[in-house]
Amino acid sequence: MTQEAKTRPQPAAAAVYIPFKSLITAADSLKTAGVPKVLDRSAFPSFSGSMKSWVISAHQFLAFIDPQGNVQPLLKR
Repeated sequence: MTQEAKTRPQPAAAAVYIPFKSLITAADSLKTAGVPKVLDRSAFPSFSGSMKSWVISAHQFLAFIDPQGNVQPLLKR
């Protein structure tokens, strides 16, 4: 890796768009079923495949989970 590549700033993460209603539905689902240690697509059985991906990406963007899906303390509040 060149010195230039090491010092180049990383691009900021882009915000993920999901409908607010879907985010609320996801939160209600976790509240009802309980928050798992690892949040993955199986936590949202009522959502379509693409919506599951969006919800997981939104949780990552909001720092509720890490890139591996491990739930962060912020989500449990």
